[in-house]
Amino acid sequence: MNRLFPYKAELLAPAGSREAFIGAVSAGADAVYLAGQRFGARAYADNFSTQELLEALEEAHLLGRKIYLTANVLTREKELPELVEFVHLLYEKGLDGVIVQDIGVLEALHEACPGLPLHASTQLSVTSAEAVQYLRKFGIRRVVPARELSLEEINTLRREDGEMVRGNPAMEPIEIEAFIHGAMCYSYSGRCLMSSFLGGRSGNRGRCAGTCRLPYRILDEKGRPAGKDSALKEYYPLSMKDMCVLSILPELIDAGIHSFKIEGRMKKPVYAAGVTAIYRKYIDRCYAWMEAGRPGPWQVEGEDLEKLRSLYIRTDLGTGYYHQRNGRELVTIGKPGYAGTDAALEEEIRRSFLTGLPSIEVKGKASFRTGEPAALEVRAGQVRAKAMGAVVQPARGRPLDREELEARLRKTKNTLFTFGDLDVTADDSVFLPVSAINALRREALSLLQERLTDGCRKNAKSVGTSQPNPPAEGKTEQNTGTSPADPVAGEKNPGEIALQKEQRQELWALVSTRAQMKAAAAAGCSCVILDGSFLPPVSPEGLFSMGEDLPGYDQRLYEKKDYGQHVFPEKTQRGNNYPLKSTEIRWICALPPVFRVSERESIRSVILNAAGNGFSGILVRTFEELQLALQSGYEGEIIADASLYAWNRLSMEALAGDCSGIVCSLELEQRAVLEAAGEMDKMILPVYGRIPMMETAGCVRKTQNLCSGQEGFWYLEDRMGKHLPVRCRCGNCSNTIYNAVPLSLHQFADSGLFRKTGKKLCMFTIEGGDETRQILQYFAELTGSPGKQKRQGKKRPGRTGQISLPPFRDFTNGHYKTGAL
Repeated sequence: MNRLFPYKAELLAPAGSREAFIGAVSAGADAVYLAGQRFGARAYADNFSTQELLEALEEAHLLGRKIYLTANVLTREKELPELVEFVHLLYEKGLDGVIVQDIGVLEALHEACPGLPLHASTQLSVTSAEAVQYLRKFGIRRVVPARELSLEEINTLRREDGEMVRGNPAMEPIEIEAFIHGAMCYSYSGRCLMSSFLGGRSGNRGRCAGTCRLPYRILDEKGRPAGKDSALKEYYPLSMKDMCVLSILPELIDAGIHSFKIEGRMKKPVYAAGVTAIYRKYIDRCYAWMEAGRPGPWQVEGEDLEKLRSLYIRTDLGTGYYHQRNGRELVTIGKPGYAGTDAALEEEIRRSFLTGLPSIEVKGKASFRTGEPAALEVRAGQVRAKAMGAVVQPARGRPLDREELEARLRKTKNTLFTFGDLDVTADDSVFLPVSAINALRREALSLLQERLTDGCRKNAKSVGTSQPNPPAEGKTEQNTGTSPADPVAGEKNPGEIALQKEQRQELWALVSTRAQMKAAAAAGCSCVILDGSFLPPVSPEGLFSMGEDLPGYDQRLYEKKDYGQHVFPEKTQRGNNYPLKSTEIRWICALPPVFRVSERESIRSVILNAAGNGFSGILVRTFEELQLALQSGYEGEIIADASLYAWNRLSMEALAGDCSGIVCSLELEQRAVLEAAGEMDKMILPVYGRIPMMETAGCVRKTQNLCSGQEGFWYLEDRMGKHLPVRCRCGNCSNTIYNAVPLSLHQFADSGLFRKTGKKLCMFTIEGGDETRQILQYFAELTGSPGKQKRQGKKRPGRTGQISLPPFRDFTNGHYKTGAL
């Protein structure tokens, strides 16, 4: 742009409909993001048909704007060929970029559409340069970081990425796209399963039910209402305030952000147009203010802030996480709904921006000479086009004069063009049919339009001619002749090979307390994952100093008993001589569910010292952690948690190339897992445990101004009286919100995926030692894994014989049978 600013930040606006697209472009958006009828993260927006997308793409390019397609949902194996074919069609027409969550989709599009700019969606929860480095292998050029990042963290990400690519001419610094206005999610985007498990609609599939906007009561570790809101009949501790960054706009520009993104594809066209217009005004004003030397303080007119408050805002506006890690100030508490729009403001916006797209002024020169073809040359800027029409005839009746010919040529209805200067020369007494004049105008403007947009199409065509990969052969859409419990038996699909190979049965446990560790050891688990993210600092020593009990809702669950010779011994001495080495169990250290750059060195230390401390591997929950392990030269086992989302064969293959194990997605049905799985010996099936439904930067205790700095569980009580455990992770100041009831797949013990997945994982949160032992013994018996103990109990008829009733009453089957919507 100039010596002060090498580029001007792009203003990126949402368009959930054709009218919103018109409003956003008319109000000054540099680019618009939108979706087709499928594969977008806002499935309930009006969205665009394929033809409407092609038209919008052409119109945007004519006006010098860009179109980014959102394909930011997790994608099943059988859906992938259709998605690639759809994107490839737009790619050939010059699509400017596509926003993606699924690494399998990234891989497929990188191969099928070479040169197409791929943007890593905020659904990937990117928090540092490590994730950017990992995702570069899939061809990303832009990243939309997690909304929870501060401006300092965004600066760090951009600086460190620049340092990584410096000196490598084949690589360019990553572009950063950041949200500047609109609704905020309480959970890290992409890490929310609450809508999926409580509302039946998955946010990772574009169907968020907004469960965070429902009322909840915050309960302390003993299940008692806690904090200043405890007396309220109803309040909304998970409902975030909307974002507005006008007051700190100069700071975002100084941070080097490439694209300023407005949230809101589900909102009305007047929102898209009105908000875009105000931000267009202040972005331009801010650059002018900076170029003038920043005279005086940066100011925002109160009238414009009031307009924004009148455009579908929840309670009030804030600047999000850019200057605040968490706190009560970020949530609405009282009112989760929108305030609506001022009727007069709405009418003003409609008149100004929603009547049609901006026009393109062209200059023209026409010639009508008797006996010669009519000619019309048109020009927009430096681009010219010339059309030749029918031969001009001498008039036999009333001739056409110059004024009438000009009037006919100026009728540019149904195009974006309008004539400015139009020079018409004509012989005396000439005639040409009206249809011929219209055809001449259409031809000239059509040629001009083609030349104006040719650069966009040429860019797409010139980079390669790869075609999308064909659908996988041998797949059957419908299954016949199988029992409901085993919908994949006998079916010819990509999982067929996996079904032929029996896996050695292993029982795994993920534990958080010493009591749970002892129970897992006593149950003869093959592998125990220690959730080291529970205590600060993140270190193996912290794991072994863990107390017997943690605060919980039912203290009776935390019994202090020994369960045989495998009781976990005390640490014998300081240093690296941990008793883990003396057991036959493989011990895995779980890294934190969220990676923040401030914890990088602590996590790196855990990785580098894992083997010496007796760990055979690590559980990675983010792409940052995976990349950190790889670049650190870690040689132990790397287990990819379910949060890395292996939904299709390409994503599973990508993770399998770096990891020795992959935890099956918690939202994927068994048929889809088998269709996608390549190596079943790497798959780990969660069969029991409370699902982590949200990973949040917000903290329920801090919302009530009751932060104690002590790790432990609090609870959220929903409208049905269910208690959702909330793990307060004070080490990195975050929360994990779990389902009120555990997942259990014991009813599907005779199903295909359950039988053919060798590794079964039980995940423990608030369970005490005795309950943990009983559950592990139950699943050991159910799966026939080593270390099972014969137990007495009630039986129920099962398809494979008699199956014991579980040692718990309430549970959910999750998405194992039908998958997430």
